Amino acid sequence: VGNPAWGALHYQFLQDVDEVEKQGGALKIERELYIIQQNGDQSKIDGATTLGLGDKVRVQLYLSVDREMEFVHLKDSRSAALEPVDVLSGYKNIGETWAYQSVSDASVHFFIDRLPKGKHLITYDLVVNNAGTFSQGLAILENMYAPEFNARTKSSELKVIK
Repeated sequence: VGNPAWGALHYQFLQDVDEVEKQGGALKIERELYIIQQNGDQSKIDGATTLGLGDKVRVQLYLSVDREMEFVHLKDSRSAALEPVDVLSGYKNIGETWAYQSVSDASVHFFIDRLPKGKHLITYDLVVNNAGTFSQGLAILENMYAPEFNARTKSSELKVIK
């Protein structure tokens, strides 16, 4: 008579970031980029928007969760054209809860201990520092102890002129 055995299978493959589809279920995430004018007005960045060096960009991440969750990680990749305004790590208020913000070379991470049911908004600012055409990358939201609860955005393209 044998002893019970358990196993797991993990399937992974590589794909161009521009081909990755948006996904969500119990967790949902949307990302919008806005250009901030010198007078403080904001206008949404779309495929036809061309940015210039020195422009200030605001990232707005809309999180939606259908149940309270704990230990949620949000990784928002940014393009090589953008650099964060606030580079210091620390706690940030996101409405009903707090998140620890950690800035790395290619992304901004938010570690959320408790994410209440409902909708939440996370914002942070970036500055345009390189000219060219860039991929924005993905924003990925995942429960750390139950990775089956996850969501991601599509990648978008940014055009920057000198």
